[in-house]
Amino acid sequence: GCFCIFHMPCIQKWAKDSQFLVSSLTDDDFGKRDYPWPCPKCRFEYKRSDTPSRYYCYCGKVEDPPDPWLAWLVPHSCGQVCEREFKPPCGHKCLLLCHPGP
Repeated sequence: GCFCIFHMPCIQKWAKDSQFLVSSLTDDDFGKRDYPWPCPKCRFEYKRSDTPSRYYCYCGKVEDPPDPWLAWLVPHSCGQVCEREFKPPCGHKCLLLCHPGP
């Protein structure tokens, strides 16, 4: 929701721990229901299936993007043109380099 950046193992642990805490308080059969987990920063709720399992650049084109060796690249970006569609859809795509946020 807020496009905050987290280490992969940290956010996976956060999601797992959050789901366990909610299920342990509300459910006698731990892990039977699909409880949401909140973003540590903005508290936007994600489904269990939205827990990250792979690391991608912001535009989603490159898995495990390399560390930026060029000073002008944003860390965690692939350096390619974003090309995500604008929201609300207008028929145009983003022409900026891979970047965080909408």
